[in-house]
Amino acid sequence: MLATAAQGSIILVFTYVIILALNYLFNLGLGWLLSPAQYGIYGVAIAILEVFSIFVTRVLGLTTVKLIAEADSTIEKKALIFKSSLITNLLVAVAVSGLFFIVTYFFKLVDEKYLIPMVIAILLVSSLNSIYFSALIGFFRFKGRGIAELLGAVMKVLSGVFLVYLGFGVIGAFGGYVLGIVVSLVVAVFLLRDFKFWKSSGRFDRRVLTYAFPVLVAALMMMVMQNVDILGIKLLTDKTQANQLAGYYQAALVIGRFPLYLAAAMMVAVFPFISKFERGGASTYANLAIKYATIFILPISVMVAFKPEAFIRLLFPDVYLQAAPALTVLAVGTGLMCLSLILMRTFQGVGQFRFPALVMSGAVVLQIVLLSYLVPRLGIIGAAFSGAIASLASLIILGYAYWKQFRMVKLKGILTAILSLGVLAIMASFMPVCGRPATLVILVAMVIVYTLTLPLFRSVTERDTDILLGVLPDNRWVRKCSLWAKQVVIRLNNVF
Repeated sequence: MLATAAQGSIILVFTYVIILALNYLFNLGLGWLLSPAQYGIYGVAIAILEVFSIFVTRVLGLTTVKLIAEADSTIEKKALIFKSSLITNLLVAVAVSGLFFIVTYFFKLVDEKYLIPMVIAILLVSSLNSIYFSALIGFFRFKGRGIAELLGAVMKVLSGVFLVYLGFGVIGAFGGYVLGIVVSLVVAVFLLRDFKFWKSSGRFDRRVLTYAFPVLVAALMMMVMQNVDILGIKLLTDKTQANQLAGYYQAALVIGRFPLYLAAAMMVAVFPFISKFERGGASTYANLAIKYATIFILPISVMVAFKPEAFIRLLFPDVYLQAAPALTVLAVGTGLMCLSLILMRTFQGVGQFRFPALVMSGAVVLQIVLLSYLVPRLGIIGAAFSGAIASLASLIILGYAYWKQFRMVKLKGILTAILSLGVLAIMASFMPVCGRPATLVILVAMVIVYTLTLPLFRSVTERDTDILLGVLPDNRWVRKCSLWAKQVVIRLNNVF
């Protein structure tokens, strides 16, 4: 089952990398096509959408995955769970859309009035998307989930950039969002056409609501932590500079938050396995997720933190270099947030929903207090510091509780990971800031060297190669490459 979990993780992470690459191209294209002020309006609108969409994309969706994936769920129970979640989530979306309209109308958070109906349309369609996507994961149909999301992302990017290029500005960008989620919903419905959920007996499964509130609180707090910083810049800085500063910070978010999306993709695949084996073996999957996030995802945060200028110049115009100091802090905070996310999902997977909800709520309160103090004094750097400190606090509490409950964290594994990340940090600190082609070559070389240090310090062993390479198709060339890779790992393991 470890190989199956790894396969699902790799499929979803690989798909999410493509989707994130498309989204990066989309955001980068907007950064070139829009002015910093327009880009700031777009960034604030996206942050608001993310906060409100948490009610329809993360709460019942996560509950649906857990209940469908549980070992004792029959097909009849799964159908009733799906139907209950679908209807409830749509009703929630209607209520959230009304709340969104009221908040944006009174607080004037959205400068483009035509964005309001577009955001409402996104919320309503996303409520259906969330349950269909969750059902695909609950049935362990990872490829189907990836295909639906990938096609939606392609439509969003192509149509959004085209509309912006035609002169529709921020409205055109959000038009791409609407078209993208509609396409992904159509694909998901088609992939689940064999699931006759409407034929289930019974009217409602109350368990859908039993987990809903603590899941809502935890998910909402995690999303607030990711977005309240740019909203703080919008509300706590001088109005004449707010949009421009938000635009600089949005560029930092586009770069710095990348590892968090990878960690979230990995936990989408691991979560149903933790739920299925919550009575025994859940910690095995959680430890594997922590290990692979540390050695394969956190290195991105390390490179960005030690050389932010190189990544900004690689992906954005030079005008955004003013965000470099904030990006350093933001990258560190994102790395901490990745680990907090994994631990939060682990506790939720074993049925402990209240504890992570309380921890994340406390972290958000801390972040808001820090924002109110640091942003007026330090600007966008203060916003980044507030998130990093709050992420560290949540990680300390969740990490201690995880160790106390499972006691499976190995000190040797932590030290070897720190050694490999230390080598990468040294290389990044001496990395020259140069043109885009040279920067790409240097980054590839750094990744190669870092990858070799993993088996050298025994962060990756023969067992890891069996798990990771076991997801590849079984043919003669793949077997030869896998055997060669395993031999290299074994030899490097024996150097020290």
